[in-house]
Amino acid sequence: MMKIRKYNIPDYVDVAGPASEDKILVAERELGVKFPSEYREFLKKYGAIAVAPYQIAGIFDWDETEPSLWDHVVYFTKRKRHTLGEYLPKNLIYLSHDGMETTFYLDCSPEHAGRVIAMGPEIGERVVAESFGEFLEKILKDEDPVGDL
Repeated sequence: MMKIRKYNIPDYVDVAGPASEDKILVAERELGVKFPSEYREFLKKYGAIAVAPYQIAGIFDWDETEPSLWDHVVYFTKRKRHTLGEYLPKNLIYLSHDGMETTFYLDCSPEHAGRVIAMGPEIGERVVAESFGEFLEKILKDEDPVGDL
């Protein structure tokens, strides 16, 4: 079992606040997945974060009729599943967006748990990080998570 790395979340990052174990379990049930351990630890500690131009989707109290600083993983995953239908495998959950055309998904399958996949017209579909932690570190270091095309 992988342990979450100690992230140095800078002060300029907007943090939603911790998500309870109960809320995490409800989200997993609603999406039909089991979150990878690193992502679960992130949710428990931070809930969700926003660091321009990215929001790392998570779990937090939110009234869907009001705008939010953060992306809610359940809402956005369901929205993407509705829009993309069979083209979005059920083991992938919405994780982030680059503000342009690339969307990032977290793989929740047992064989690839934690892997981050980017999808977009310029890049198709490709693995951009072997773990959630690796993806988060790229974002926090202001690196392009997709890399060179």
